[in-house]
This record gives sequence, C-alpha cells and structure tokens, in this order.
Amino acid sequence: AFAQFGSDLDKSTQAQLNRGARLVEILKQPQYEPLPVERQVAIIYAGTYGYLDSIAVSEVRAFETELYTFIETRRPQIFTGIVEKKQLDDQLKGALDAAVKEFAADFAALRALRALRSKRREPMPSLIDLRRRIRAVKNTQQITKAMKQVAAAKIRRADALQKRSRPYADAIGAMLRDLIANVGSVDHPFMKPGREDAPGGVILMTADKGLAGSFNANLIRAAELHGRSNANLAWYAVGIKSRNALRRQRGETLQFWPLAQGVMFDNAQELARRVSDDFTQGRIASLTLVSPKLVNMMTQRPEVRPILPIAPSGDAAADPRSGSVEFEPSPEFVLGRLLPKYLEFTLYSAMLETNASFYAAQLVAMNNATDNAKKLIDENTVEMNKARQAAITKEILEIVGGAEALAG
Repeated sequence: AFAQFGSDLDKSTQAQLNRGARLVEILKQPQYEPLPVERQVAIIYAGTYGYLDSIAVSEVRAFETELYTFIETRRPQIFTGIVEKKQLDDQLKGALDAAVKEFAADFAALRALRALRSKRREPMPSLIDLRRRIRAVKNTQQITKAMKQVAAAKIRRADALQKRSRPYADAIGAMLRDLIANVGSVDHPFMKPGREDAPGGVILMTADKGLAGSFNANLIRAAELHGRSNANLAWYAVGIKSRNALRRQRGETLQFWPLAQGVMFDNAQELARRVSDDFTQGRIASLTLVSPKLVNMMTQRPEVRPILPIAPSGDAAADPRSGSVEFEPSPEFVLGRLLPKYLEFTLYSAMLETNASFYAAQLVAMNNATDNAKKLIDENTVEMNKARQAAITKEILEIVGGAEALAG
C-alpha cells in the first residue's frame, strides 16, 4: 500500500522524498568518530543542492568518503577557508560548488565504468584462488593492524612531548612580545627586512615516511601553491618526503634535515643556525614555514606562516598589564640573546607538531585500511562459500544424473 501511495505522488514530491533519504544517509556518523565541521559543510552542501539526487542510497557513503579525499588533495584551500572564515561566503561557495560539480562528474563516470566492467565480469574464481586472496588480505590486515598499534603508541609519546614543551613556548613568546612592545625600535637583523633582490626562504616540513593518507601530499600541495605566488624562492627541506618533493620544484634546495632521525632538538638548532646565517648575510630576503597544525586526531591542517623578519605585534603594545622594562646592558644585547632562542624553539615546536601530526594521520589511515581489509575478507568469504556451494551442487547433480542413467 505504501509503495502504491508513493507511485501516486507527483514528481516534485517524489524528488523531495528521494533527496530526504540521501540527506538522512549523510547525517549518519559512526560512534566515537566526530566529523570536522568543514567536512559537514561540504557534504551537506552537496546533498542540499541536489548533487546526490542521481546517486543510489547505497552509494552515498562512498560518495561522501571520496568527496572528502578529493577536496583535501585537489582543493585543500576550501576546507582551510571554511575553518578560518567560519562562514560560507560567495567566494568559498563558488569554489565549493565547482569542486563538488567536478567530483560528481568524475564519480558518475567512474561508476558507469565499473558497471560496464561488471557486465563483462570474468568467470567465478576457483576455491583455491579465493582462499589465496583471503590469506593475502589477512596478512595485509595483520600488517596494518600492527602499524595502527605502533602509531597509537607513538602518538601518545609525541603528543605528550609537544604538550610539555608548550609552556616554554608560551613563556618565551610572551616575553618577546613584552620586550619588543617596550623597546619601540631595536637594531637587530631579525627585526629588519631582508635584502630585496634575494630569494625568499621557505622551510617545508613533512614526515620521513608515508602510509599516512594525504598528510604529506597536503603539505606539499600547500608549498606548491605558495611557490606559484612567489617566483623567486630558496627551499629548506625537513623530512625525506619534503626532500623528494622539492626535486620537482623551482628554486634551489639549500639543505636537508631528517625529521625523526637523530636528536630532533639538535636538528632544530642546526636548522635555526643555517637560516639565521642566510638571513643576516643576505642570502634570503625572508623566511616562511610550511608545516602542519594538529587540530585534533582527525584533522591535520597545512599552515603557511612567516617567521623572519619578526614583526612587532600590536597586541602586546595595547596590553595594559605590560609595564616598563629596563634592559641591562642594552636592549640590543638582551634581544640579541632572546631572538635566536625564540627562532630555535619555534622551529623545534614545529618539528614536534609535525611528528605528532604524522602519527595521528597514520593512525587514522591504518585504521581505515584495517577496516577495508575486513570488508574485503568478508566479501571474498561470501564468494568462496558461493563457489563451494556451487561445486557441491554440481557434484550432486552429476551423481543423480548418473544414477538415473544407470536405472534407465
């Protein structure tokens, strides 16, 4: 009766009901897996504006997952803009609409290709082939599960180390802002603009290893976008993935440091000395850092921020709690000691955050890989049971046919 009632509805009402079914599907979220706001905005926009109307309800989840990957790898500035602006203005809306439209066309073409291939499906594999597939997927699942457990253990240590270093970073930053606000002007190379004809220096921080989803790709993408807007650049690579990516970039790679090999603080000090010398001697005009920001365990956002020259902050000058400060022997001497320490710890803190972000991304990626392996095992097990049942049925039919032939 309900089906007959649905068929009697007009087309607009049926379209609304179909869209509602898809909106209900995208509002379902797994337990203990909160969805970031920028992702919610993207998928709700796609559903509200009808990009899911032609998608089967059973395929909505696949559309949603692949849409997030598409935007993070191909249009990362959309998610960054939503988080920073906290609203969907006309510029972001146009970019999001274009991205969803492009992905919807690609998704439909991919589904059509898969449907065409399914019509030309090969004969059902034998029991031996299916058992081999299940065994191979189980071995892969054991590897991904072990890597997930290792990443979970390492993220706890990395996050604890980052939290222990945060009070020192906050204290040295507050001290520097207070001193600069009371000095007014100081003769220090870090406070002056660099040489105009020198290239801009960029530090690209990535992980040493992969198997972390789109973590490294997003950072490299952010560096590429920065490089397009600034033609004359010189690069400093931190992390093996960064070194490999910079081989394809314009500009000279001045030096490379591994992220997690050796003592990280020693690498940060060596990096700070190198960029300080290059900036004070006029080899680079400025210094920019491209590194991840660990928002939470599910989100690691690429961040591009200027490091040198250090610009005075207006917040400290307007703070009524900051009183007068006396410098001994001179402001230049005090800031000359403080600014290099500030640069060292800024880079060290960024390396700690990059390391923690990598393990968080790897934990999520290996968790997804383990879940996908379980789905493959279940699908292959069903196929194996079908093949075994078909073989048994065939043998029974042969026995019955032979018996009837003998009886006849």
